Amino acid sequence: MKTTDVFNRKPRCQHISKIGARCHADVQTGKSCCFFHDPDQKNKQAQARKEGGEARSREADTITMPPGLDAIPLETPSDIAKLLAETINQFRCREIDLRAAKAIANMANLLLRSLKEAAQQEYVLSCNAGHPENDLRQTMIGTTTADPYSVLGSQDNPEDKKHQSRHNGVA
Repeated sequence: MKTTDVFNRKPRCQHISKIGARCHADVQTGKSCCFFHDPDQKNKQAQARKEGGEARSREADTITMPPGLDAIPLETPSDIAKLLAETINQFRCREIDLRAAKAIANMANLLLRSLKEAAQQEYVLSCNAGHPENDLRQTMIGTTTADPYSVLGSQDNPEDKKHQSRHNGVA
C-alpha cells in the first residue's frame, strides 16, 4: 500500500451484505454506517423512498403538449415530414417535452414503414394485374393436382430427378 493511500482513506460503511460484500458508501458523521444501512434512519429512509416514488410518478404523468393541437392528415410521407418538422420546432421552443417528442417520432416512424409497405404491395399488384402468368400462386391455385411442381414442369421436380437417376444407374 502506498503512503498516499493511507492518508486518502475515508471511513466506509461497516455494513456487510448477505453474500459477504462490504458497502463502499461514505459513513455519516460520527457513525459507522451510511444513511442506507443505519438502523436509526429507518423512518427517514422510508420517507425518502415515498417522496422519490411520488416525484417520479408525478413526472411520468405530466406530458407537455401545446393547447389546441388540430388533427392533421398523415397520408403521405410529406405529411409525416411536416409533422416531424413541426414537432422538432415545438420541442426546440419548449412547447412539448422530450417524452412527447419521442413518442411522436416513434409513431411517425411506424407510420412511414407501413406507408412504404403498402406502396410496395400496390406496386406488386399493379405489375401482376392482367398478367396471371406472373402470379405463381394464382397459377398453382388453378391447377387440379396437389403437386406444386406440376406447374413448373416435370424437369424441375426433384422427385422426378431422383426417379430418373435410379433408372439410369446413377445414385
